[in-house]
Amino acid sequence: MRPAEIQKLLELATLSFGKVEIDSAFSYKGSEAAIGSLATKNDFFRVNTKFGWGATNTFSNLDLLAQFKESKSRLKSSPFGIYFFHSSDPYLLDKNCLKLLERLKSDGEIEGIGYSGDGKNLSNAIQLGVFGYFMSTFSVIDQGNLDQLTNLKDTQIFLKVS
Repeated sequence: MRPAEIQKLLELATLSFGKVEIDSAFSYKGSEAAIGSLATKNDFFRVNTKFGWGATNTFSNLDLLAQFKESKSRLKSSPFGIYFFHSSDPYLLDKNCLKLLERLKSDGEIEGIGYSGDGKNLSNAIQLGVFGYFMSTFSVIDQGNLDQLTNLKDTQIFLKVS
């Protein structure tokens, strides 16, 4: 889609639903660049993005900072909405990484800290107790995360409906 088409779609969505939440991720390079072409021109949407997809070893504050800077450059916007750790075991985040996330939030670079994932990793993220937002898959066919999500209190949940 060209930027003008994306902008028109977002404007129509805003008229229908109010402010629009857009989901992106460090690993969705084309998505971040396309959104970035519009981000400085519009205030009717909030960009939520993700980091850490595919992490198999400890994810450090240096890893986080590198992905944050690259996403910020591509998206051409700040602050991000919710910054989600993406589909990896949340216990891979080291303590310094968690401190950096809190600093990014207190500095106004991100609005919130979230976790995006399913199954056992989602359970681990809930148990860890550091995430204020969760994003998970949910559909008529795939309801595997339903019990975990319905037990969350005072937490905003984003559903990836497929």
